[in-house]
Amino acid sequence: MGSTVAIVLAAGFGSRMGADKLGLSLGHCSILGHTLRAYSGHGLEYRILVTRPELPLPPEAANWQVIFNERSDRGMGSSLRAGVAAAPPGCTGFLLGLGDLPALRNPTVGAVLAAARTAPLGMVFPTWRGRRGHPVWLHARYRPALLAVQGDQGARALLRECSGVGVEVPDPGCVLDVDTPDDLARLELRDGSPCWCLDDPPSPGAACP
Repeated sequence: MGSTVAIVLAAGFGSRMGADKLGLSLGHCSILGHTLRAYSGHGLEYRILVTRPELPLPPEAANWQVIFNERSDRGMGSSLRAGVAAAPPGCTGFLLGLGDLPALRNPTVGAVLAAARTAPLGMVFPTWRGRRGHPVWLHARYRPALLAVQGDQGARALLRECSGVGVEVPDPGCVLDVDTPDDLARLELRDGSPCWCLDDPPSPGAACP
């Protein structure tokens, strides 16, 4: 098949938000809907969304294969395993993303995929001001390791152990997730898309994280 499979993890409980945050409205669509829009238009033939059965799906999930994680209470690792297990066996890589990055920009996903075509080390990740972000591309050879992750850390330990290529992007949305009501309040809409209250080029404002 020779293709990358996008896997977005969206089965969390949003405990710090006090609500199922991924379904919260942000302008014309939900937090999860904005996140999924960043993956459109990149020729990704396989796109897998891992979520909980009780969470409503946004319209943007229409072209995604939806996997329900019945054991999401066991942590992010269980969602990651479910997504990777559902991927076609002949894929060449996994593009791993989180559902609570509504300000993630579409070109950032494209930049990671472009770098992955020639990645010698098998891992590519975006960076903003030196901070690692998402989504992260991993070569398919890491499939057994991904299927073995446990707990709520997801692939964090694996990613620390692997060497990879960082792609610097002008996109704070790749590192700033929405966990709390304050995080949500720091987002603003520009042309219908969420943006952190940051200048362009990125420079934190007085009230920004």
